[in-house]
Amino acid sequence: MGPFAQLSPDIATDSAGELSDSLSSTAQETLRETFEYARIPTSPLEWLLLTLVVIGITLFVIFAYRRDCAESPGWLAVILVGLRLAALVGLLLVWLQPQARIERRIQEDSVAAIIVDTSLSMGMQDDPENPTYAPTRSEEIQEVLAKSPLVQQLRNRHDVIVATFGQDIHEVVRWKRDTGETSQPASSTEAEEGDTLPLELTPETMDWQATLDPKAPETRIGQALRQLISEHRQDRLVGAILFSDGQHNAGVGLAPAIRLAKEHEVKVHTVGVGSMRTPINLRVADLIAPSRAYPEDDFESSVFVVGQGLGQERVAVELYSQPADNIGVEPKLEGSRETVLQQDGEPVEVSFQLKAEGPGRRTLTAKVRPVQGDYNPRDDQMQADVEIVERRTRVLLFAGGPTREYRFLRNQLFRDKEFEVDVLLQTAQVGIAQEADHILDVFPNSATEMAEYDCVVAFDPEWDGPGITPAQIDLLEQWVAEQSGGLLVVAGPVYTEEWVNDTRMAKVRSLYPIQFSRHHALLDASRFENREPSPILLTQEGMEADFLWLEDNAVESRDAWHDFDGVFGFYGVREPKPAATVYARYQETENLPEDEQPIYFAGQFYGSGRVFYIGSGEMWRLRSLAVAYFERYYTKLLRHLSEGRLLRGSRRGVLLVERERYLLGQTVVVRAQLNDSQLRPLEVPSVPLEVVLPDGTLFPQVTLVPDQGDRPGMYTGQFVVREEGEYRLNLNVPEAGDEGLLSRRLQVRISDQERERPQLDRVRLQSLAEETGGTYVEGAAKAPELVELLPSRARIRYQKDRPEPLWDSPWIMGTICGLLCLEWLLRRCFKLA
Repeated sequence: MGPFAQLSPDIATDSAGELSDSLSSTAQETLRETFEYARIPTSPLEWLLLTLVVIGITLFVIFAYRRDCAESPGWLAVILVGLRLAALVGLLLVWLQPQARIERRIQEDSVAAIIVDTSLSMGMQDDPENPTYAPTRSEEIQEVLAKSPLVQQLRNRHDVIVATFGQDIHEVVRWKRDTGETSQPASSTEAEEGDTLPLELTPETMDWQATLDPKAPETRIGQALRQLISEHRQDRLVGAILFSDGQHNAGVGLAPAIRLAKEHEVKVHTVGVGSMRTPINLRVADLIAPSRAYPEDDFESSVFVVGQGLGQERVAVELYSQPADNIGVEPKLEGSRETVLQQDGEPVEVSFQLKAEGPGRRTLTAKVRPVQGDYNPRDDQMQADVEIVERRTRVLLFAGGPTREYRFLRNQLFRDKEFEVDVLLQTAQVGIAQEADHILDVFPNSATEMAEYDCVVAFDPEWDGPGITPAQIDLLEQWVAEQSGGLLVVAGPVYTEEWVNDTRMAKVRSLYPIQFSRHHALLDASRFENREPSPILLTQEGMEADFLWLEDNAVESRDAWHDFDGVFGFYGVREPKPAATVYARYQETENLPEDEQPIYFAGQFYGSGRVFYIGSGEMWRLRSLAVAYFERYYTKLLRHLSEGRLLRGSRRGVLLVERERYLLGQTVVVRAQLNDSQLRPLEVPSVPLEVVLPDGTLFPQVTLVPDQGDRPGMYTGQFVVREEGEYRLNLNVPEAGDEGLLSRRLQVRISDQERERPQLDRVRLQSLAEETGGTYVEGAAKAPELVELLPSRARIRYQKDRPEPLWDSPWIMGTICGLLCLEWLLRRCFKLA
């Protein structure tokens, strides 16, 4: 390189491709090709030296050829000098290393976010006196986003992100800054791979009603803001416009989100939607009745009533009953009581004593007499079904050893007149006495024997041990899948590890709702000897599952699980199966996110039956809180698992759902095991399901189709519940007449968290805006005023690609060699030295 320094580009990258990959998703670029020299003087001294060298070489060449061509024609000397100087100029260019380079002008636009609360409270109307014409909070926002200049004015300055949040934040659409040249298509982060997006997705063509559908059971403002800022910290996020009623009721608080917003200079402008007036509402919060009763037995039903904005007003509560399968029968008034409401949101219990009549399913309906100004009269009643049965629920306890869990449950079921319990203890000696209705030495050997049971509880059994054979395992699997049997499996420290990777146990593993770890993970799988207990963390599905409630309602049950110290061990598994539901996790360490903690409770449908998994046999520790908790836990769980068997009133099939209670906006998965007239699995392309809405109208047709991954005769379908109240599911099995009518009832309610404080929290939204440097406005229509407070923070930078050498090519070297060869030939022709 000599005395000259090599020129370094301002910003160098390995390749143009890598440069493009490194660009922010908000950047726009234009290209320009430039020409430069890699070696070029950088100081006056270097320029002087280069000039002197060039002049010296030129003078030397002229002097040398004048001397050589003294006796030759003058034109020859000129040609030879020209050829030699041209070759030297070529060498000088090679030394200077000319190169071409692509220069990129990159404009990084700032980003503005519009985030909209889609929790259930956003579906409220704030003008109960004019419900026909008053829009909901969500509809007010939809009107602004679709018809006001808000989005377009933001797009004139920024890239615009629209996101919704409730429990989680979901980025719905992203528009590039409108440059006024060509309209750029929007991108949707919710589109699946391979989906075709509209070429011109605009605020006017967006389906805002579907996008902003208020269905989330919680409002997590802090979590939504933290996630938004964290995910877009590289995108020059300038600020966010938050539409909400401010009722933050779950997840992390606002303080961490405010700190993060300050750190990244993100201003949060808040738009308050809703009324600060406490709405008047009287509702039936819950109706508690036993799922089963026996003829002529007395049983108690409790109605929980909650008032809001009514003070200590006296209200009337009524309880009716009618046959579940004959809705046209006039309901019978079972009783009427008056009670005095307590403070807002506090439930008041009203009890009724009833007598079970003949066998069959009866529907209880609890009602409160409406009050003036009630903003939601649809929650004035609630229903529950009671199955009056003549036979007890038969349970088989199958245990690898006499664990505490096994002994406590065996004794409980033996004393409970609702259950009949048989036991098979693999380690027991023949003839040993146990508290049970029947003591078995071997597992049931025939379908007839198996059909005697409604539920099987397996406590860490030795599946390939004494008392059970592969043929009996096949029998168990068929009983669960085809006869709607319930199976409860409990992992343990003795036998579970011995069979989980045994190839002969594939059918047993297929029954479990979880995937077991591979061979190399077995050393870490079994953890049953921890020195301290760890809590059981109920998932959202677990908290909503009434068969896991330790108390009469979800809130008190959640508190009871929170007070439980927990268990000392678990059996580690890899993951839940695709169709399984995780109900609880074991808190192995506080450093892991909750959804990465080990699975402790999980369940799934297997054919027409249910299977539930427990990570260790330690639920007896609930007795340290209250003996009733342990008994209630197993009673409800066994009822849930055996429900399919008790619902098989028709030989033509059974209609199943995961549970009888759902929150507004949730998806109901329906399964049906159907038989034809010969009692063989039904084989038709589809089966229509009639869904009767709370107001008596019909839901758009739901079609059940064959479950390709399951057994013949199994049909599945789903729908989303959009209204509060009671739903009826009716399915007519093809060519079955009256015998083929299958029916289920669902109760849909709004989350208590969204119902307790539905009014606008102005103070919270004002505080959030002020602490992040933003502004608060009230009313969705005022949102466009915030655009001027979000100035552009776009920047322009220049990026140079790796240079492409122009000197390092065959034609340059060929030209230089050609000039020198031509010079040599002329000298030879004229006999010059």
